[in-house]
Amino acid sequence: MLNTNLKIKDMRTAKNIFLVFVATTLTIFTSCKRQEHDIQPNTDPHTISLGVSMEMIQSKKSTNAEHNYVTTGYKVGLEGALVDGQQDHFENIDLNDFNIEVRVVGDIRVTIWNDNFNGDKLVDSAYYGTERQLLHTSTQSHVKAKVSLEQGFTIIETENGAEDIVKSATINDETVELGKFYYTAAHTTDVEITTTRATLRGSHETELGKGMKYTVKAVDGVITLEDLPLFGNAGEGDLGVVEPVIDLRFINGAQSTSVDKNGYITAVGRDDSRITIFTPITKSLTLRNYEFSINIEDQDNYDFVNIYLRKGKNNFRASYYLSQHNEGKVNVVQTNGDKTDFGFISHAEFFKLYADHTVRRDYFDNLLKGNFFYRSGEADDYSETIVIKEYKITVKDIQPAEPVIDVKTIYGEESAEANFDGSVTIVSEEDKRFNIKNEVNGTKTLSSYSLDTEILEQDNNQHFINIYLSKTKGI
Repeated sequence: MLNTNLKIKDMRTAKNIFLVFVATTLTIFTSCKRQEHDIQPNTDPHTISLGVSMEMIQSKKSTNAEHNYVTTGYKVGLEGALVDGQQDHFENIDLNDFNIEVRVVGDIRVTIWNDNFNGDKLVDSAYYGTERQLLHTSTQSHVKAKVSLEQGFTIIETENGAEDIVKSATINDETVELGKFYYTAAHTTDVEITTTRATLRGSHETELGKGMKYTVKAVDGVITLEDLPLFGNAGEGDLGVVEPVIDLRFINGAQSTSVDKNGYITAVGRDDSRITIFTPITKSLTLRNYEFSINIEDQDNYDFVNIYLRKGKNNFRASYYLSQHNEGKVNVVQTNGDKTDFGFISHAEFFKLYADHTVRRDYFDNLLKGNFFYRSGEADDYSETIVIKEYKITVKDIQPAEPVIDVKTIYGEESAEANFDGSVTIVSEEDKRFNIKNEVNGTKTLSSYSLDTEILEQDNNQHFINIYLSKTKGI
């Protein structure tokens, strides 16, 4: 029986691309069983008429493709009970017009082949053949040698407009056309289809005289499995989607994208725009919570990642360079206030100095909301090509320290934020001071308390602690 496994992974596109694997097979011939008993002699020489019997594929399934059968250029070899002097080799035979007279004294064997047939090679022509087929010419005067197809076939087709998303296709690593039959006798037939959204792979065991059809459909709905009428069982087939290294929805500014068999994405930029990759951010975490691994081949060798940070009231843009003369460096600029340019630092220094800065999740780049914006060079680059091999932005499992104070005990502030190391950053309202209150439970003397503070104030303004006491007896 035919075993087929469809593995469809989420393409995350507005119009889902479903791949319908249509396994199509046809048993062309019932092979002649080779009877290995002795050839029967006949003492009386006589003449027999020798012809060829062959069948064509008959399919009722609608398709525009036509099989290409090779019926000319064959050779015929005879052996067995031939009359002395009888010709036993014939060349340039047309199977559609093959009928010769042979003088025999018993049964004979026939071999039919075409020198142009190369078993494992993928070709667009189907060849026939038979080897040492026994013919009972001792008792029959009119016989036909049955020839069988020597290859299995494969065809790749599209439906519902899917031809617009297919960029290329290969069978056994040979580039092929869509909607055309290809033939091979190789043990395994491997299919690879590159589309604008994914790379599809198929594989099946080649069975001579049978075939497999792969169909790519762009449809909304469920995945179905169809069988072609009049086609029998074939080898195992497997068609699945190669998942791209990143979600294609997060690529902007590309006029086209394609995914190869490794999941690598080739993106070609538009004529007036660089390519941008962005990462949606759902949690408010500091830079130290993130790690990323990037491997992108950039045609112009000039690319970087913009990371947008916030600390208190101040916003920052970090340009994390990946190539050219700034490779391994980061330039940080404050984007509000005095807009200070802090110059270049190394990647390691950047992660150390800005570890407690919050990675913004409210940043918009035009209509794209996210962070870690990859940029392929200048904003006006033209039709630049990049190959995305890896772009991983991951959150590390790091738990923040307990805040030294509860932010709920602060009042009069504009904002208060607990940092990863447990410290708390407080921003006061303009021309106002903020207060931190401590709840005191029960009645205790001052000697029962200890005071340990470390406060860093940006403007070096005076700060102090009010302690309120009471004494019920004496002075």
